[in-house]
Amino acid sequence: MKNIYLNKILTLLLALCLLSHALPYAYAGYHLIAKEHELSQNIERASGRRQLRAAHLEIAEFFRATGRYFEAINAYRKVLEFRPPKRQRYDVYINIGKSLVGLRRYEEALQYYKEAELLYPRRADIKLIIGEFYLRMGLYYLAERKLLEALNIDPNLRVAHRHLGDIYFRQSRYDRALSHYRQLGYPESSYNQIIFNMARSYRITGNTEEALVILHQALDGSKYRSDILLEIGRNHMRRRDFDSAENYFLKSALASPYNAVAHMYLALARLEGGNPFAAKITAARAAELKPNLASISLLRAMIYLRVNNRAQALAHARAAYDKAKTPVVQSASQRLARHAENY
Repeated sequence: MKNIYLNKILTLLLALCLLSHALPYAYAGYHLIAKEHELSQNIERASGRRQLRAAHLEIAEFFRATGRYFEAINAYRKVLEFRPPKRQRYDVYINIGKSLVGLRRYEEALQYYKEAELLYPRRADIKLIIGEFYLRMGLYYLAERKLLEALNIDPNLRVAHRHLGDIYFRQSRYDRALSHYRQLGYPESSYNQIIFNMARSYRITGNTEEALVILHQALDGSKYRSDILLEIGRNHMRRRDFDSAENYFLKSALASPYNAVAHMYLALARLEGGNPFAAKITAARAAELKPNLASISLLRAMIYLRVNNRAQALAHARAAYDKAKTPVVQSASQRLARHAENY
């Protein structure tokens, strides 16, 4: 009998526990229903064009804020029927566009953004919105044009400079990327991608001094950032300072022991620094971590050529060709294989 009562008590406690977790969600749902009802009542009570326009705008904002984009679009279109003033019409076009983006109806969204731009052709913010829209779609040429138009109106628009820097970096136009990234000043640590893009752009254009300044500043907050240590090592490789490169690649590999790329670069620094036997061991470790990476097989072929092991060099060059995913790596593998055959 006691067990029966105990089970009932436990069941009741469990139900109360579940109910306590569900109550906040139930309350939130009730609150939204009540708010929608209140806004609908405001529309019914409104009289005159101005009141009706304001009531429809209020419920449109409510729908968009709660992710109900279909209802938001319909409500915003109602607002337009009441001929809002120019500034309000601009905001409505923008918000319809954002709601359409939420529904992934991108072409329609763009049309509303363009309507907004026609109202205020000298506003930088709408040109920025359209530029970001094109960027999201991967239409870099159109994004570039629109972002440059925005900067022509407001040269201090930091977001536009950042986006243009990203576009030019992806297009390997490193000098132009840097010209926009520099407008941001020294990026905060939260902008890691900008730091890396700037550092790589400096490295590729031969300005390793600037690259190292940026990277060491970024490293100050975290001495164990494997990615920053790796990029510092790459800059020392560019300067042919193989001892320093090896030091930073080693730190990167220790900070991230399962990072095959760090081990690969460490092997390369050891090879170029005149220690092919240490390079061979490190490259083998990189291959263990990432056996299907063609560049590691290519490096191992180079190492075996350096230690006069033609058979192993040829085997790794052929393996690199089989694993290669780009014509550049395939071509390098073929050249290395021919060199091993004729060595």
